[in-house]
Amino acid sequence: MNRIHWSKLDISGGKYLRSVGLIGMALLSLAAGCSTVAHVVDPLNLRGLGQQPIRVGITRLEFPPPLFVPKHSLFNDNMAIHLNKPVCFELLNPRQIRVHLGTGRLHFAMLSAGDFEQVASADTYEILAVPKDMRGRTIRQGLIVVAPNSPWQSLGDLKNQHFHFLQRDDSLNDAALGALLAAGISKSELSQGFLGLGTNLGMRHINSVEVAKRVVLDPRAAGVIDEDDYSQWMQTGGSLMLLNPSRDEVRVIARTVAVPA
Repeated sequence: MNRIHWSKLDISGGKYLRSVGLIGMALLSLAAGCSTVAHVVDPLNLRGLGQQPIRVGITRLEFPPPLFVPKHSLFNDNMAIHLNKPVCFELLNPRQIRVHLGTGRLHFAMLSAGDFEQVASADTYEILAVPKDMRGRTIRQGLIVVAPNSPWQSLGDLKNQHFHFLQRDDSLNDAALGALLAAGISKSELSQGFLGLGTNLGMRHINSVEVAKRVVLDPRAAGVIDEDDYSQWMQTGGSLMLLNPSRDEVRVIARTVAVPA
């Protein structure tokens, strides 16, 4: 078993997994190929200087504007300093991460909750850390809201109606669809929006305020917002249009199940 001793690290955002097995380097030839962050930001492997790096699997390569440098580049260097070894972030899909954690080629991985679901079935990892929000919680919950003057009182009333979602890949969207399905409404039974384009046009929004705003503008629509966002709104006297909402501007008709942060 490979063991890496961690110094104190400031880690956040995603699940952090460590490899717990080493099957043999011969199995690596059976694993699918990958592109690495090192190929993007360190094509000559100057960080490694010939040493075998500690490899960290990731599933997304995010570039914050305007620098177009991977967000985790500084984290990469921070880990190298604390561990006193070169560190290489590798861009892989969840299946590849599952395989490489099993062979021992990957020492660690950082995954979203959705990607972790594709790794969780394999007994090749242990969870090192999970992110916490400002309140110290590791879970989120969604609220399904309508306008105060909406005729809808429960999820069962939303069949064939517009439903507004948060941005793509937000796990609260899936939680909301699960709540609707439990109430007997499938995604296909929601209004498909303009020209039948559904959630691909005008039905996804960047945050809870934008969802709530659209719901208020259309009293026959509903949407999902983050309970934590809602709890930070003032009780009354706010204005969604001025991006300073209050809770009395929407009406909660249901809650989703809790999902990983």
